[in-house]
Amino acid sequence: MEAGLILRELIMSQKVKRILIASPAFVMTQWQNEMEVRFGLTFVILDRELRIWPLGGSRSRTF
Repeated sequence: MEAGLILRELIMSQKVKRILIASPAFVMTQWQNEMEVRFGLTFVILDRELRIWPLGGSRSRTF
């Protein structure tokens, strides 16, 4: 997943502070899981009511 490699590089080089990924609802958890498993990056999902849906309750490295 090329996007994950790019995001990881931007984060590690401290060129970004925050990242927003907009995706269709049916792939949100897939993206979240792949970012965690493949790149060690933990993202949270915000729904329309701005409720936070963390991956497995982990908030260790939230961006």
